[in-house]
Amino acid sequence: MTLSLKTEIPHYWRDCCSLCHHPIDEIVIDFPSLPVTEIYNDAFISEDFGCYDQSFSICPCCGNGQLNCVLQPSVLYSELYSFRTGGSMSEFGNTSFKHFIQRIIGNRKLDFILEIGCNDTWLLQQLTECADKLYGVDPAMKKNEAVLSKGNIQISGVFFNEFDTTQLEGNGIVISSHVLEHIERPREFISDLVHRFEPGTLFVFQFPGFDTLVTNSNFHQIFHHHINYVSEYSIRHLLKEFGCEIVSSATNESYWGSLQIAFRKGIPEKIITGKKFSIAEVRSAHKRFMDEMKVFESAILNTTGKIVGFGAGMQFPVLNYHVNDSLLKLKYIFDDAPSKDGLYYPNFPIQIRKPDVTETLANTTVAVTGINFIRTILKRILQYNPREILIPRIKI
Repeated sequence: MTLSLKTEIPHYWRDCCSLCHHPIDEIVIDFPSLPVTEIYNDAFISEDFGCYDQSFSICPCCGNGQLNCVLQPSVLYSELYSFRTGGSMSEFGNTSFKHFIQRIIGNRKLDFILEIGCNDTWLLQQLTECADKLYGVDPAMKKNEAVLSKGNIQISGVFFNEFDTTQLEGNGIVISSHVLEHIERPREFISDLVHRFEPGTLFVFQFPGFDTLVTNSNFHQIFHHHINYVSEYSIRHLLKEFGCEIVSSATNESYWGSLQIAFRKGIPEKIITGKKFSIAEVRSAHKRFMDEMKVFESAILNTTGKIVGFGAGMQFPVLNYHVNDSLLKLKYIFDDAPSKDGLYYPNFPIQIRKPDVTETLANTTVAVTGINFIRTILKRILQYNPREILIPRIKI
């Protein structure tokens, strides 16, 4: 597709915590002119596009992490600004979550399962034997309601607050994967969710964990689309306030360090468990990340001869941002997805190419540019036996 550029995405700045509404009085990290991600285009866009000042803060009360600048979701998630190149991450990102849900359900047969943010319905399809009726809610699926609604699965292309929950009868659960980090008002969302269902209803959520981001210094995972960075402590703090108890939790380290929780109205914890990170701890972890980026940047700039990237993920613009545009030295960016072949990122003149089976990289340096999937990409790169491989992280 070719972008018809808008000059600016409308945005506003937050000054209080999105989970507990406590005032935010200090910026932890500044990200001036941070590029928007998740955009591919079939032609190079030479003009400056999609870069907005951003900052990151943590709540002194509940420990929630958040972006302070919110780009208008109706634009950010439109077809213009969020071009999906085909292929779904649903299976990769939700397999662990599926097993977590199945452990929660056990041998029971439920009356219903409702998924908020059902995407392509992969997760619901894996759970068809667990309930008599399965419902999916996702405004992005509005045009595909008829196609995706089949068997005992019914899809509604609306926002959750527009969905009629009175049709859900009997014993059921509500599930949601990687939605909470995108929501402008997560406190109000959780409040509405809890109050619209009968006591005892189980809610099973998965979202990127702030704990893993800080512990592993994964600051490349901070970008405009994810405006909330919820920790185990901050979600427990919120759920206690709403009279909820967490009945089970787990972490999926291999996919965004995702925190998986199951909760319901019940007897809340008297003592909130989990780590509440200080500003000093977050800044120290960010410094470790930037030190690694400096090493990666230096390795790229000091490479002689041909150098290519491998991995054209949606986070590529953020990686390039943290290495001060040094990835402009690449000749190509290789990626296995046929749908990305020949595309470009905005503000970046290097083309994405699908590697040919006869491709030889014996005299080529390959930089791993798919920073979220280094292990997987390394296996592919080694098949080409390149001259050398540059990796953006010290530990993988």
